[in-house]
Amino acid sequence: MAKRTRRERKLETEKRITGVVETAPQAPAVEPAKAAAPTPETNGARKIVDFSKEYYYVYADMRNVAIVAASMFVLMFVLGYFI
Repeated sequence: MAKRTRRERKLETEKRITGVVETAPQAPAVEPAKAAAPTPETNGARKIVDFSKEYYYVYADMRNVAIVAASMFVLMFVLGYFI
């Protein structure tokens, strides 16, 4: 069951209070579209994605995380030696 929208709840509340409901404009009926004929791109062939171009920012973020982790690891050993 789909979640009711605010508009539906508001209309239901107005109906209970006043007995009169303002109706929303009806959308025109749309016929279901027929399935398109399979094309070479959609019949199982996969698109090749160059992830280095798509996620170029991830490399920089991972490098920064590695630098911080390594520095904290070294700091932990240095403090462990003196404390």
